[in-house]
Amino acid sequence: MLALEPESAAIFCKEQAIHKADGADGPFLSAFNPGQRFLVADLGGGTLDTTVHEVLPDGLLKELHAATGGAWGGQMVNAAFENLLQEIVGSEVFEEFCSEKTNGWISLQKCFEIKKREFTTHTEISDIDIPRGLADIYKEKTKSELRGKRFKRNIQILNDDILRLPSEEMIRMFAFATGKIIDHIEQLFKKKNLKGVSSILLVGGFSESEIVSKSIRNHFNRLNVHAPGSASSAILQGAVMYGINDRIIATRVSPYTYGVHTVRVFDKHRHPKERMVQFKIQQVVRNAFCKQIEKGETVYVGEDKRGTSFTVLNRNRPSVFWKVYQTEDNDPIFCDDLGCSCIGTLSIQIPEYITAKTIKLRVYMTCHGTELQATATIKDYGITTVGKFSFLDKDYQYSGDIIEDSD
Repeated sequence: MLALEPESAAIFCKEQAIHKADGADGPFLSAFNPGQRFLVADLGGGTLDTTVHEVLPDGLLKELHAATGGAWGGQMVNAAFENLLQEIVGSEVFEEFCSEKTNGWISLQKCFEIKKREFTTHTEISDIDIPRGLADIYKEKTKSELRGKRFKRNIQILNDDILRLPSEEMIRMFAFATGKIIDHIEQLFKKKNLKGVSSILLVGGFSESEIVSKSIRNHFNRLNVHAPGSASSAILQGAVMYGINDRIIATRVSPYTYGVHTVRVFDKHRHPKERMVQFKIQQVVRNAFCKQIEKGETVYVGEDKRGTSFTVLNRNRPSVFWKVYQTEDNDPIFCDDLGCSCIGTLSIQIPEYITAKTIKLRVYMTCHGTELQATATIKDYGITTVGKFSFLDKDYQYSGDIIEDSD
């Protein structure tokens, strides 16, 4: 079973709130009262992932916005440190050090990682050991010593090969990440469907940094910003809880528009004339996008959609195949429209005793758990069969002409 990381974080926070003693943490507990809306920010080493949920009267969670984020995790601070080193010693020295003195570069990274995790608003200076190899390459390239040098912003290298960074410089490096995180959350709050969010919950290892959590709290001081504890293991614990009860998420918001290819009757108001072909006694277009789920649509977990009727002509296989596509366009016309991409195939197995070359199907695509699922009812036979998605093998097997029926 697949569990989505931001959802797992939300589930962990919800379950932890349930087990809190009365009055133990008012703002945190209030985020999970029926009707309350909260944002979970999962701050990891590589990325920020956010999701927004509303608590339903029965205690289940309704997703209000599909998971979004970006590469604004703890590694962004490390990247800022690398840029600082290049600023101090020059790009040529830095690149040779990384490629020729790999052990020294790894040691320097580990040392900075420790200082990054230890850094708080009360830390005045951070001393980082400089490997001997970096000083040697610097001397070889520049004919000068790295020891004892002073740089702008009160950065200096002491005689015993220690890079001394004042607190202002460490805060500046954190600001590259915290600024992106805050901007992303602000953009989310501008969406109309996210009005009324009252709490931000911080999870993930990067949220354990006092600098990060304090920056977010100071900026969103109008909201309850809370780090519920066990931040670095919240995802794991929430995923286990989801495995025990996968119905805790009642609805999700589709991040893409999903559909399958089909043959559709030509519509002069919608289809370009050059795409029209003659098929038997009617004019049609091929490779039309048959939408099943629309981007931004609220999908009720486990509830079948209205379904689409198809007629399969000239059937030559025991299974019927469709190509499955996704796009960020809400209303694509053709599967080869810009932005549409084939993500796999869907096959429906037909029982062996049905030998007719023409059959009618009604296909239902929905969200079960964290995955797409499809079923099909074979008309005239009263049979329902489960579809099989293949997202690794995209090879399409022709199984007959599939024409979408008008309902």
